[in-house]
Amino acid sequence: MKNIRSNAENLAWRTVNKIQITLASIEKVSENTAFFIEEAKPNKEQIVQYLKMVVKNNKELYGMGIAFEPYQFDPNLLYFGPYYNREKDGFKLEYMGDESYRYFFLDWYQIPRELNRPIWSEPYFDDVLMATYSIPFYENAIKERKLAGIITTDISLEKLTAIVNSVKILKTGDAYLISKNGTIISHPNQKWIMNETIFSIAESRNDENLRKIGRKMVVGESGFVPFLSFDRNKKSWVYYAPITSTGWTLAVVFPEDELLEDVVNQTLLVCTLGFLGLILLVAVIIVMANSITSPLRKMSKAAEAVGNGDLEAELPMVSSNDEVGLLTQAFANMKISLKEYISKLQETTAAKERIESELSIAREIQVSILPRTFPAFPDRKEFDIYATMEPAKEV
Repeated sequence: MKNIRSNAENLAWRTVNKIQITLASIEKVSENTAFFIEEAKPNKEQIVQYLKMVVKNNKELYGMGIAFEPYQFDPNLLYFGPYYNREKDGFKLEYMGDESYRYFFLDWYQIPRELNRPIWSEPYFDDVLMATYSIPFYENAIKERKLAGIITTDISLEKLTAIVNSVKILKTGDAYLISKNGTIISHPNQKWIMNETIFSIAESRNDENLRKIGRKMVVGESGFVPFLSFDRNKKSWVYYAPITSTGWTLAVVFPEDELLEDVVNQTLLVCTLGFLGLILLVAVIIVMANSITSPLRKMSKAAEAVGNGDLEAELPMVSSNDEVGLLTQAFANMKISLKEYISKLQETTAAKERIESELSIAREIQVSILPRTFPAFPDRKEFDIYATMEPAKEV
């Protein structure tokens, strides 16, 4: 389950990063526009030309407007808010602000003005699904931050929903986007988009678990938890992660049966690879054992032959420097030493036999010289002769 969570987390955050990159580019365009207004202090024509350039050069933009504070741009004008946007057949320039459209009191203007920071609006329909990024700009921004107006940048959420819809999860998994109020922004079920919230769905299904998940989503938490999927009422797991710049949440749904099937497949794959690895290990062990025992068996036969007197017994050919190689070399040296010893022994024995033969002949000669008549003088009793002969036995 740890690996499953890690994979789900990686998939969700990769998608979040793609969305963040798209949103960051919009934020950067708005920041550059605020800097242009603060530093260049452009006139009406320059502002209009700038808006046209920015909208035409940034395909993600649906429209952009620069709304000034009352009498800020012109002491005679309560409202001044040029707005340039795309339309089906081209582009359109209009000016915001009159008694029927008092933009000072609208959320896209009033909230960033009061909070004194940029904000993303809740998504809304205006021909297409859109969201607005509003950023304050100031007069004399370096010395004193006196609010001069709000820059409003409208984007179509078509690209963001395409990013979410492109996420492929197993066979039937899906992903969806939820606003900071829980509204469904993107979902395979088109009927729910902007018409349902995660809380209304939880209420209709009396699903307390989904309600808890929704509360965690809207406060910017992330997690990986089990739940029943929206459209199929099927046991699933969901990983949810916040899109910090907007307060929205991306949710990635993994059907439990497909998730477990994937786990089983991975387990089988791991077991198969482990079994094949074990077979390979056994084969390597057998080969290594044979490489050691085969020379030893040959050495044993050679030792037996040498013991029986066959000094010409063939030794195994071993070129390694391991213990078997050293033993073979020592045995070969022993054979050479034995051959030399036997050769010298044979030479010594032959020489000894030759000397003994010569001594035997000498003894026979000596014995033949000695008289064989005893007593030597049988007629003389007054004396007797006695002698011994000890011939050489060895030299």
